[in-house]
Amino acid sequence: MEYSDLVDYTNEEDELFRKNKNYIQHRFKNLKEPISYAVSDVNVQLWPQIPFMGTTLIKLSPVTEQLFERVYHIKVNQIPEIIQFVQDTGRLQFVLTDDPTYFFGHEYLYKILEELHPPVLNIASTEQEKKIWDESNQYCQELFKQGQFDNYFKLLPGSKYDDLTILKNDIKKYSFLKMAGFDEYADFFINILNTDFLSGAQVLSIAHDLLAHPKFYPLNTAVSLDYNSYDFFKNFHKKQSLDLSQKNIALNEIGCYLMEKMTYYPTSLDGCKYLMEKYESNDLNSVFLALTQGIMERDNNTINSTKNGLEEILDTMWTDTTFKNKSLLIEAGLCIGIGATGYLLGNTAGLLSTILMEGIDFSKDSLNIVKKSSEKIAEKISKSYSVTIYNFKKKYKI
Repeated sequence: MEYSDLVDYTNEEDELFRKNKNYIQHRFKNLKEPISYAVSDVNVQLWPQIPFMGTTLIKLSPVTEQLFERVYHIKVNQIPEIIQFVQDTGRLQFVLTDDPTYFFGHEYLYKILEELHPPVLNIASTEQEKKIWDESNQYCQELFKQGQFDNYFKLLPGSKYDDLTILKNDIKKYSFLKMAGFDEYADFFINILNTDFLSGAQVLSIAHDLLAHPKFYPLNTAVSLDYNSYDFFKNFHKKQSLDLSQKNIALNEIGCYLMEKMTYYPTSLDGCKYLMEKYESNDLNSVFLALTQGIMERDNNTINSTKNGLEEILDTMWTDTTFKNKSLLIEAGLCIGIGATGYLLGNTAGLLSTILMEGIDFSKDSLNIVKKSSEKIAEKISKSYSVTIYNFKKKYKI
């Protein structure tokens, strides 16, 4: 692709966004619900995430080939096969985190841009939100010039270009949290940059996914999380909850935790396809879709009935001996948790309170602060979404 082609591509996306801020939902072919953005990380496999969802969206950034393979777990020589999989099934799709012009020089990604023409992840916002966005970005740029982000280049692997790309994505997360009104999480990231940078980055990431994502990202997408990040966020809240003063981030309950079950761990595209077939034949996808819709509609009866149905299907599949004969496709099992954000279901355990409140003696006043804080969060989120938590840390023998 020539640079002029990427300029035209960028202009087309900008024009579509200008005419309709929700245009992105019309830019995909064969999109299936429930939809979720993939958890993309060096320690998180892509393939187990695809069978559970209707469509999994990969947020594609302009990085080097080496970082692409490490973060997305796709080999560059696999890209033609992945493109075919996208076109055939719609179960995996790409969305660009930056304007197409930023991909100039990344020739290995041109085939994805040319054949799939992914949309840009533009965020619809009000004029006030745009103002906050611009101010937040400007503030981070000033901190960068002052050397406040130097720890990025000490702790992150890869070339400096890759580090800058990752830094830019974190600045976006900071700005989204500011736009959503969750200043405490955004400011925590900034305040500890030079003392506990990695903790700040983790809090920033998980707060963005649970709190800002439902409000600003287009499409009614479910939230997918890596258990390690989720567990870190819970423990962070546990420590913060010991001091529930106005100056600290109080323990907030932002949803409910519905179940924890075992499922299978494909480590390749072929294994992913095999598990997709097994899920479909057991009606897992249709039941999970009904559960996610029940959560969005805050329908207690639907949530409870589909939750029970999904648990039964997962239990049946986990004892299915046919998987033992597919060792080349399905090598292990993993534990997944399913919950909701932006909604509390009866007496169900909270999304953050699972294992969280042990050893903490809350006074009546403290619990009132927690309740009010939870209501404030639910009001800011305004919508309810399902949350799927993948525990990639421990594999289980099948």
